[in-house]
Amino acid sequence: MENKNELIRKNLHELRKIRGLSQAQLGKKIGITASSIGNYERGDRYVPGYLIHDLATALNVPDQFLLEGIPENISKSEIASNGAGELLLEVVSSDL
Repeated sequence: MENKNELIRKNLHELRKIRGLSQAQLGKKIGITASSIGNYERGDRYVPGYLIHDLATALNVPDQFLLEGIPENISKSEIASNGAGELLLEVVSSDL
């Protein structure tokens, strides 16, 4: 079983790529360096808990997408074309 940081780093990398952002662009949105984003994505450093919400907001996805992964019923194209609110509604409606 992979640890939480491993899951977050994989999700961060995948979501950043889906959104079409460079490490520098994402870092700028939350006030950190591109090298910090790279360190998080490679697993060289742990993603601090206080940054999870900021990263999710900058990526325009629900926090749970970073913490738990992308739900199986959500496609990459849906992520690319929808914001956090729409994605969260899709997750909630699929749970009903």
